[in-house]
Amino acid sequence: MKQLHLKLLALCIAASTSISVQAQTTAYNDGTASYSWNGSGYTITTVDLNKAGASYTIPDSVNGYPVTAIQGGLFGNGTKSNNTIKSVHIPATVKQFVGTIGGFKNCKALEEVTFAEGSQLQSIPNEAFNSCNKLKHLDLTNCEKLTWIGGWVFDSNHALVDVHFPSSLKSIGDGSFGWCVGLRTVEFEIGSQMETIGKDCFHHTSIRTVNLEACTHLTTIGSNAFNPYTQPKNLTELVLPASVTTIGSNAFANQNKLEKIVFQTTTQYNKLTGLNANWLNTSTGGKLYVQQGLDFPSEINGYKVVQVSADKLQEILAGTEVIIDATSHLASYSNSVDVKVPDDMSIYYAKAVNGNNVTLQKLEGNIIPAGLGVILSSETVGENLLSYGGNIDFDLTRTNANLLIGTGDESFANYEAGSTYYALADGERALEPVSLGNTIPAHKAYLKLNFSADKLFLVFYNTSGIRDITSSPHEGVSTNAPAYNLAGQRVGQNYRGIIIVNGKKILRK
Repeated sequence: MKQLHLKLLALCIAASTSISVQAQTTAYNDGTASYSWNGSGYTITTVDLNKAGASYTIPDSVNGYPVTAIQGGLFGNGTKSNNTIKSVHIPATVKQFVGTIGGFKNCKALEEVTFAEGSQLQSIPNEAFNSCNKLKHLDLTNCEKLTWIGGWVFDSNHALVDVHFPSSLKSIGDGSFGWCVGLRTVEFEIGSQMETIGKDCFHHTSIRTVNLEACTHLTTIGSNAFNPYTQPKNLTELVLPASVTTIGSNAFANQNKLEKIVFQTTTQYNKLTGLNANWLNTSTGGKLYVQQGLDFPSEINGYKVVQVSADKLQEILAGTEVIIDATSHLASYSNSVDVKVPDDMSIYYAKAVNGNNVTLQKLEGNIIPAGLGVILSSETVGENLLSYGGNIDFDLTRTNANLLIGTGDESFANYEAGSTYYALADGERALEPVSLGNTIPAHKAYLKLNFSADKLFLVFYNTSGIRDITSSPHEGVSTNAPAYNLAGQRVGQNYRGIIIVNGKKILRK
């Protein structure tokens, strides 16, 4: 009898559950939107825009059940425009878009789409947000389960400026952000699971930096993926992870401002499958950095291939620092590869030594050529971050124009008898002798001369002449001290004009 009661109870529970689920197959309306039961929750199918207003939040539940899906064409589709809705918030419960028509396509007034924290959205289908011409920012990082974005999803969103992808994303479809002409920033989260970037994915955009370092699973970049075509060529730096094995034709073509490429691969160049010869072009003297020991050509479509150690490759990715002295506003510097300095920093090389004056000539541009020892001047004191790479039109190291010697990546202590070595004095605009036995650190610059002096004063020139001229008489300048003209020639007491005395620039009337 007890067993019979248990069986009857089980049948009653099953029947009750069946009746409950069947009851949810009917349509539901909350006064603003209509919903249909989809087996595990509700799909929002229509919205009364007159009641929803310009800003609408999709509810996370109705009738006691979660809203788990958005019907295609809910706010816009391919045949008509929606000029009403400006802002939409999608709850965490939504897992998918259903149907074949984009849910927000042609929403011409849409300015903002936000996703709730912990969003369960798994995919965004083709053309879902196509031609939303006022959408400026797109942050998908709350979509922690999003794995793929379909084709042409955000195509022709002309106002879109930046996109932030979650680490869960594995694939971006063909042309997904094509013709987003204002797009400048694309950001991938650390730990990115990205595997494929489709062809034409970011074509006709204005992207400035492509850093795929976080995409350690990325294997394929499609043809013309980052080809700007007729849009501004703003890309200056590209970082490719070691996982990349396939780069399609013209993937980075027409990026004629692309100066630095860091390819972290450990694979020989001829073993990169499907690599088309035209994956990048129109170089204007850029560099492609790759790990030392790999079989890479010395040049790839105009890009000089620079092989460096694994440690140096990581340093190039992270950048390097130089400390500008707070008193003198100076620092000496050198590196084994080209380095770019900030816009507010000036670069000088040593042109001549006359008596105890060192003439420094300003180097035009913001690139320190590989191996060149320089003096840096900046009003921004303390730590300054320098980046690697850049476009250099000439190489001073091939001439005798520069007297400063760079230590590069290694410190220096191998002094020669009969020579005196000078390094930048702390807090002063002068060089002082280096005591024998002391080490000149890496990434510094020094002078090697065959005479000794207590100090060598620095005299700064630029292309338009000299600066910081003081009208005579000048306090602290001896009238009997050796004087030099702008050509570095010693002049007598009767010489009138701009002279240099003990490194100071004065006007003798």
